[in-house]
Amino acid sequence: MCIGQLFKLILKKEIRTPGITFLLGFFIYSGIIQIISILCIMTIASKPYAFETCFKWSLLVVLLFSVAGIFRFNKTVFKKPDIKSLSIDTKIFYGIFFALVVFQMVMAVVTRIFDGDNSYYVTESVIAQKTGAMYTVDPNKGGSIMLDGRHAVHIHRLWQRKDFTLMP
Repeated sequence: MCIGQLFKLILKKEIRTPGITFLLGFFIYSGIIQIISILCIMTIASKPYAFETCFKWSLLVVLLFSVAGIFRFNKTVFKKPDIKSLSIDTKIFYGIFFALVVFQMVMAVVTRIFDGDNSYYVTESVIAQKTGAMYTVDPNKGGSIMLDGRHAVHIHRLWQRKDFTLMP
């Protein structure tokens, strides 16, 4: 919410609601994490403590954006709605919305599936936490590996330098 407050100036005045501000902050937060993670994978993935370094940089940048957003926080957007004055249509739509949210939460628990791709990423994140390096240990065999194509498809387009390598 604080990050959304920082960037809500790009929104039109009529859509600066708490929900839209929260979504804006969430999308910017996700973008920050993605950019920092990709930069870490491309530059320090094979170095010791790469995971911790990436985490600390992400935390620092998100905290800076959040603290900056606190100073721009506007409490007047939080008005207590008068439920009695809502129309029947609006009450029906709210009911449908909450029913769908409950349905999604129940189905997320009842129909969860653990496929092979999830086991790869869970193993890879445990290895990253234990060793401090990212994408350097094969989660299936335990040996060292190069960064594979499925995680580095666009890296050579981004980095055209001949002296740039992902692995030493």
